[in-house]
Amino acid sequence: MGPYSVLSPQVHIGHYSSLSAYVAIVGRDHHCEEPGTPIVFSGRPPSCVTHIGADVLVGHGAILIRGVTIGNGAIVGAGAVVTHDVPPYAIVGGVPARVLRYRFDEREQIIHEAMLAQPTRRGAHPGRPR
Repeated sequence: MGPYSVLSPQVHIGHYSSLSAYVAIVGRDHHCEEPGTPIVFSGRPPSCVTHIGADVLVGHGAILIRGVTIGNGAIVGAGAVVTHDVPPYAIVGGVPARVLRYRFDEREQIIHEAMLAQPTRRGAHPGRPR
């Protein structure tokens, strides 16, 4: 996790994932749909879980809205605002974030998933023979 990053409670981060500097996982922490009640007095909804899969890269300054799921192998571009779930191996960017392309084709995804499922020795890179 990079410096100056802010995570809300209940964030699950998978193996080999990296969060760059200034990443924020925020939001969905106020009720705002009650007419006649100021937001500050409206209470808080139940906390939701944010899932960041294995081998995910979240770029500098990206914002993830609490409760989203980032699939295995996805890349979130610098400065992106993620408001919806990101499919596995998608590369997303923009405000709001959208899929730009995919990191691997289906065959490569299967190979990569098999590598991620292998137990590894501490410090060993699972994709390269020693």
